[in-house]
Amino acid sequence: RQTILCNSRLVAADLERRHFVPAERLEVIYNGVDLERFHPRERDSLGARLRSELGVDGALALFVGSGFARKGLDRAIAGLAASGVKAELLVAGAGDPGPFQRQAEALGVGSRLRFLGVRSDVEALYAAAELLVLPTRYDPFANACLEAMAAGLAVATTPSNGAAELLVDGANGFVCEGDFSSA
Repeated sequence: RQTILCNSRLVAADLERRHFVPAERLEVIYNGVDLERFHPRERDSLGARLRSELGVDGALALFVGSGFARKGLDRAIAGLAASGVKAELLVAGAGDPGPFQRQAEALGVGSRLRFLGVRSDVEALYAAAELLVLPTRYDPFANACLEAMAAGLAVATTPSNGAAELLVDGANGFVCEGDFSSA
């Protein structure tokens, strides 16, 4: 009997439901994270330096991911506009910023949205931010959430993210309610 390794219960449930794989053949082993690279102690050094470099002195939310539409950047922008919180949203990853910048402008938060492109120093981004926002439509297990939690950040994501299984709602993050599987 072969065992199928899954990186989340979300993936295991999908395999069971969509491909009729018996549950006893499925084993969940979560992804790992480099606890030296992603650590809360970096807030004072890396985080402060990046905040200074970017000219940020207020609340900072972070979105990390490529494939902005699937990862839910439009939802993050809508949440920024609706929240009333005067935070800035940094976006790191590959994708076309145009439609999302236009959305932010239309919602009146264009000046609080900053696209940084792909970064090799993502640990500095986590160290500088207060919250990782990843309202993904589907992600088997977003490593960005694991890295953010290791760095001491709260995480806001959806039930459509396997990494949500590791969140203790209200303690180390928030799982946004609702149907996030489609548009």
